[in-house]
Amino acid sequence: MTDLRTPKAPCAIRELVEAFAVIDADGRAVSYVYFAEGARRSSTGRWSREEARAIAERIARGFTRAAERDQT
Repeated sequence: MTDLRTPKAPCAIRELVEAFAVIDADGRAVSYVYFAEGARRSSTGRWSREEARAIAERIARGFTRAAERDQT
């Protein structure tokens, strides 16, 4: 039986209004990375859009590599 909490690779990144969602192969969001721009960024303490995208990419890459390692 598959553990429902384990994300399935490959993962994709979907940009939302103020976040990037890391989506697994089943279409489930496994992570959200929030960002803000301009003056709002300093008041909320969120990452910039570029920083948030890079973090989401690392999360997706990590899930994908873990799945590939488990298959070998």
